[in-house]
Amino acid sequence: MVTDYGSTFGTVFTPKSREKAAKLRKESPPYDTVSLVATFSQTLAFIDKTRLHPNIWEAFENGTVRILENIAFLRLPANEYARSVLGNNYINADNEFQSFIVADDDPLLSALVSLGHSPHYGVRSSNMTGQPEEFTIEGALEYANAIKSPVLAITHPEKVTDQHARKRVRSQPILHISQYSLEITLVRMGSTHPEALEIIIKHLFPQASFIQQEEKKVEYRTQYHPLDENIPLDAGSVRIALLTAAGILR
Repeated sequence: MVTDYGSTFGTVFTPKSREKAAKLRKESPPYDTVSLVATFSQTLAFIDKTRLHPNIWEAFENGTVRILENIAFLRLPANEYARSVLGNNYINADNEFQSFIVADDDPLLSALVSLGHSPHYGVRSSNMTGQPEEFTIEGALEYANAIKSPVLAITHPEKVTDQHARKRVRSQPILHISQYSLEITLVRMGSTHPEALEIIIKHLFPQASFIQQEEKKVEYRTQYHPLDENIPLDAGSVRIALLTAAGILR
């Protein structure tokens, strides 16, 4: 299935259909580790807290890290429970998993659970390997047809007409939560200006170092910054601005 994540679209699949999704996207084996979409509580259950700095684990334990819901992927150390539930497709060579946290009442997640699927699913970008990801309804529909996706899911019919007003387009950011240390690394900036993410990270982890280090070179992407709209630069205002700019909030 292809579904809308605000800034971009994603290829959604259950663990059992990982290989089928890879072939439809024209991936070549060995297949890359895939990302996870899950609720906060499910993500929390997969974290090996012994490999996180206590100050960072505290923000997860008390739930304040939920400020990053629907804003960025989080790369985190996996525990044994995660290994047993997720398997090797979702856990990298450093024993980490990558989660995009969604609300507990996320419509797609709720629908999959009602059909008997696990309370999480895999996601890859909405593109054939080697091509840019699709971030418009038109492009996503063409891509969905190409991979024979049974569904193109959007959260509301108005998304068809308001998509061109989005100011965050293409990839969601990826934040690597370092093991043992007070260090957060932005390994993919994607559609969001690093300074906007740093404001939220410094709010969550005041003593942590925030580092920008792109893992791979990609084509230029427009990076949205709330500063361009004279929005207050406190963490709460920046969060709302990022979700609005992605088309997740109206």
